[in-house]
Amino acid sequence: MAHFMVLQVQLNKETDSRISAESSASSAKDLIKDLEGNLQRLSESSEREKKTLKKELSYTKEDLSLSASKLNAEVHIVDSFKYPSVVAC
Repeated sequence: MAHFMVLQVQLNKETDSRISAESSASSAKDLIKDLEGNLQRLSESSEREKKTLKKELSYTKEDLSLSASKLNAEVHIVDSFKYPSVVAC
């Protein structure tokens, strides 16, 4: 009978260990799902930010190009006043 009690205690410990392991595995699976969701959201957010920054860079380049063209035109006007070309009448 003592041997039976030892086996029963051992079985109970193994059952408890199995339940604990299954609970831990379930918790780990839930955590993995949460982390994958977070990673997906961060990835999508990063892509949106990247697109926004590319647009901003494009607009900035256009503005810079227009500003350079405007400055060149202004320099040309100023130069034409400094050094007027001789016009034959």
